[in-house]
Amino acid sequence: MANDFNVNEFKLKDPVRSIPDGLKEPVKDSTPGFFQSLRNPYHLWLEESLPASLYQWMTGNTKKKQAQEALNYIRNNPQQTRI
Repeated sequence: MANDFNVNEFKLKDPVRSIPDGLKEPVKDSTPGFFQSLRNPYHLWLEESLPASLYQWMTGNTKKKQAQEALNYIRNNPQQTRI
């Protein structure tokens, strides 16, 4: 032995009691699958469709205007937007 270091003399406690075998006990994935993650087509039609865009354009509440208002708010209130 190159050195006189004895691991057992310190009586170290291993915090990891057991590591499960991934092959015998596979990890359960709780994320939804492709079809479960799809949104309702009706809600997509209301929010992202041509009629919704037309309504936003007619009322003046466009996504460009909303983005500009959000940017102005962030610039005018830097102390509230920091994490």
